[in-house]
Amino acid sequence: GHCPAGDTPWTAILSSLGSESAPTAAKSKLESQGEPAGVLFSSDFPDLRPGYWVVFSGTYSSKQPAVNQATKLRGQFPGAYAREITG
Repeated sequence: GHCPAGDTPWTAILSSLGSESAPTAAKSKLESQGEPAGVLFSSDFPDLRPGYWVVFSGTYSSKQPAVNQATKLRGQFPGAYAREITG
């Protein structure tokens, strides 16, 4: 999946973890459910707290679809929230 940036900076952040294995498993699970999913490393993005592997779902050009996606997945990821990411 493409990292959010440019024309589609909004995404649903599902979880942030200190290792890569759990986010990768979560990404696979989401994709098996037909949901968009990706993993990014927060240190690559200046406005994210560094040192975390972040599971995200979807890339959107505005906030509301990202909010909708976060809300939809909050049952699986209680801390899900919409976030604008600028690279």
